[in-house]
Amino acid sequence: MAGSQSRTSGSRRAVAAAITAVVTILAAGIPGSALGDIVPASADAGTFTFPDGITLTVAPGWTISCTGKTWVCVEKPGSGSIVEFSVGDAHAANITDDFAAGSNLTINVNGLTRVLQEPPSAITTVQGKNFTQTIEATYTADRQTNQGTRRQYGLWIDLFNASTHTACFVNLGGISADAVQAAVPDTNRMVNSIL
Repeated sequence: MAGSQSRTSGSRRAVAAAITAVVTILAAGIPGSALGDIVPASADAGTFTFPDGITLTVAPGWTISCTGKTWVCVEKPGSGSIVEFSVGDAHAANITDDFAAGSNLTINVNGLTRVLQEPPSAITTVQGKNFTQTIEATYTADRQTNQGTRRQYGLWIDLFNASTHTACFVNLGGISADAVQAAVPDTNRMVNSIL
């Protein structure tokens, strides 16, 4: 995973909205959410199947905290991090443009400010059942919460299949760089489960 200290200014709509909801309302519940059809989950769940049949295997110790039709949020209690996965039609014909669309959508929908994004990694070819390419970048941003402005740290990953025009945008977000780094191994396991 990428992780350079230097950063430059720099998805789905549901993923972007999901991180806002989870970071801001995790402890308070989700009544009256602007996200629509959020289904809070209360039990440790082993898998989540997206409508197109792609199945995510949740890493041990992580739980599904909320879901939508094409997205799921998973969190590890007490870790200070959450991972959102959104699977569906790609936003663009190639992974580079799809990644740009996903990350820009996340920034705009969440109203993130002072976004510093590391340049995206080189495209990696993978031999997955569902996806054939990946690209990623780390980021930091300011986010407004009901407790005021807080810094968010994270990693965006785009999984892409040009043949099926399917993509998965992954947003690993955390309250600190250490929280994100600690979540990377489990995030890798979950990403590998849907490749």
